[in-house]
Parts: sequence; structure tokens; C-alpha cells
Amino acid sequence: MANIGQYLGLFSALLVLAFAQKPTREQIPDDCPICDLNRCPKETDLSTCEAGLVKDRCHCCKVCGRKAGELCDIFGVTRPDIYFGHCGDNLKCVLRDDISPDAPKEAICMCMEGNEHVCGSDGETYKTMCDLSAAKKQTGKDIKVFRKGPCKSAPRIDSPPSHTLGKLHKNVVLACEVSGFPVPTVEWTWKRVDNKTFVLPRNDHKISISSRGGPEKYQVTGWVQIMELAKHHEGDYSCVAQNKYGVVQQAARVKVDTKDEEL
Repeated sequence: MANIGQYLGLFSALLVLAFAQKPTREQIPDDCPICDLNRCPKETDLSTCEAGLVKDRCHCCKVCGRKAGELCDIFGVTRPDIYFGHCGDNLKCVLRDDISPDAPKEAICMCMEGNEHVCGSDGETYKTMCDLSAAKKQTGKDIKVFRKGPCKSAPRIDSPPSHTLGKLHKNVVLACEVSGFPVPTVEWTWKRVDNKTFVLPRNDHKISISSRGGPEKYQVTGWVQIMELAKHHEGDYSCVAQNKYGVVQQAARVKVDTKDEEL
């Protein structure tokens, strides 16, 4: 009898789960027509969906699922007049907590498998397992998790410093974002117009450098600030990123705009 009771309990649980996963009529918008599968797109036409397939707003046809970071819908909570769609594989729709409480509620798709970086067997670093899965579907390659955490790699300059034409006696700031693993260090060099190169900071109290981690994980941002820009500050300022796997650098030219002084 105990075995029969266990089977009945299991059957009841499965029955509840089946009904819980099936949308109720109240969850289907009133303007939805009767579902006609013949009018749905073929799944072969949706083979490039990075986040897999989900049901559309009427819970009838299969469509591309929303990807990580994209807006999604929570029935009865988010705005009913704007439809984004359901989250794809291994993603859940979560209310945003970074907007004003007075603003209309919005939700985004977040990875259910954690937000830790993983190193793929293709040598690429992915922010989450969901990003790895999306790349697998997009490329058709059998990408597996090689290790948890980012791939060991030489530095990469994600956002280089920009060429700048600064006003005489005004302040100028150059910024540089780099990434890599191990996390690289950031240095600055200055090649003057006379071709002499210096590692910053030097004995010019008008030039200062700084750095901090971020804005993303395993990323560093470095700055060089020139206060009271003068003509002798012209030249090429190079952001130099380095770790045990390599060195990379990129330069930005600083020139002084003296037009106002000449008038």
C-alpha cells in the first residue's frame, strides 16, 4: 500500500506541474486569435535563434527567445501595451531594480546559470554560460566549458584613448579601458614632438595618472590628466597594458588649439 501511495503522490505532483506550465486563458491576451499552427513560421527558419525557441505572446507559435540583457514581459506586472517576448533557454525574466520606482515597470532576461565568466573550448571568454550557449547556436560549433573563470589571455584594449585638440591653459583627460586575464596593469608613455619618450608620471606636476578596476569584471581603466595645457605638452600619449601573456598599446595625439590666443 505504501508503494501505491508513493505512485499516487508522484502522479499528482506531475499533474500539478503539467497544469502549472500550461498558460491559463487569463494569461493569453484578449486580442489573440484561435491558434492555427499552419500559420506559424517553420522551425528551420528559426534555426539561428541564439537563445532558442519560445512560444509567442499568444502561446501558439514558436519564435526566437529573448536574449540575456534584453527586455522581456512578466504577465500582469510589466506594461501590457508593449510586448517584448519571453526569455530563451536558461534565462529568467526579472524586474529591473535600477530604474525609478515611479517609472513603468520593466524586466530583463537574466541567466539562470549564474553570472560568472567561463572559458570556452574555442579560447574565448564568455560573461555567462548563457552567452556560451548563444555562441554555440550562432556559430554551429560544439563549444564546451574549458574552465570556470576567464581564459588566460594577453591584454586587449577595449576602449582606446582619443586624439584630442585641447584649448590652451585648459585641462585635458585621456582614458583607456583594457581587459585580460590575469588582469593587466596600465601605464602611460609620452612621446614629445622632439621624438623623446618618457614614462609617466615624470617631474611635470601638471601631468598626473590614475587607474581603477572596471567598469566590467577583469577590466581596468586608466587615465592621464594634463592640467593647464601648454604648447610643450603636445605629442603622442600611449596607453600600455601588460600582463604575463603580452603587451599591447595604443596612442592618442594631443595638440593645442591656440586660435583664441592669436586673436
